[in-house]
Amino acid sequence: MKILITGGHITPALSVYDECKKRGINVVFVGRQFSYDKSTQTMEAKMLEERNIKLIHLDAGRLTRILNIQSVRHFLKIPKGYFQAVNILKKERPDAILSFGGYIGLPISIAGKLLSIPIFTHEQVMAPGLTNRLISQFASKVFVSFGESVKYFPKHKVILTGNPIRQAILKGKSKTLNIGNNKPVIFVTGGSLGAHELNRHVEAIMPKLTKKFLVVHQTGNVAEFHDFERLKKLENENYFVFDHLLDDDFGYMMRRADVIVSRSGANTVFELLALSKIAVLVPLPFSSFAEQEEHARLLEDNGVAKIFYQIHKSEELFETIQFVYNHRQEMEINFNSLSHYVHLDAAKRIVDELV
Repeated sequence: MKILITGGHITPALSVYDECKKRGINVVFVGRQFSYDKSTQTMEAKMLEERNIKLIHLDAGRLTRILNIQSVRHFLKIPKGYFQAVNILKKERPDAILSFGGYIGLPISIAGKLLSIPIFTHEQVMAPGLTNRLISQFASKVFVSFGESVKYFPKHKVILTGNPIRQAILKGKSKTLNIGNNKPVIFVTGGSLGAHELNRHVEAIMPKLTKKFLVVHQTGNVAEFHDFERLKKLENENYFVFDHLLDDDFGYMMRRADVIVSRSGANTVFELLALSKIAVLVPLPFSSFAEQEEHARLLEDNGVAKIFYQIHKSEELFETIQFVYNHRQEMEINFNSLSHYVHLDAAKRIVDELV
């Protein structure tokens, strides 16, 4: 059997890939090899390359709410993307297509429908975007991470699977990180692409933060800001900075940290829930439908995280980190009320439906 995986969320896709591999199922990935201006490799491509997994490039366009030169270029690429999608499917001949949303998933899913290939899609967030709402109309099944998402899709197609979690998050062992034990650990990560504003705040409070904590910082390396190049020059024995951590190292740090400081994308939220890790969450202010705000609010309202808004002063971030660490024991107890969101068998349940 062969499954084609596509869409905008590589982390849960890799979890499903691992489950397929266990069962001897052949998997092919379709996505973006390069950034929009073709100057850099996408994080999706890098993560697949690290695991020696082939990625077939699809040069698709997208519809945006803003009218400018870039949006016009994207619009003109839409027909090209559909023709490419048809050719890819005719060549690969998959038995099923699994989309993880995003504009890349739409042309592959529509082409698959035209070629009578069964379509499945997974929705990560509470309020789905346009792509998955469209795909759900002709998909065989729609997998959702949150029970709150069910109302947006045809009820007879929806299965609440939860969000697939990478095994490296749960039990990955680091062979390269050598972090001391003399202080509690703060792990700062802006997600796979990094977060410039979060990096800037952490840099501002670094002297104070490292007096009390060991700080491990995954910066990302967006060329525009040069955050990693700048921060790696800081001389501080309690500060460990990386542009990108491999899966096992990342999983190790998620488990090792006393407090995690992060964006609040769906993957992060489900990883925090799976590990019962308290956090300071910094929502991306322009995420689709304010989804990161919604995720962060869920965790804060249930007493397992605090929100820091990036427009606020850096000193407030320092105070919030201290608050969460000082109240860690009572906050950790609150994870009991969120246990219904944790589905460690999500990848297995999805593959069961695909086969």
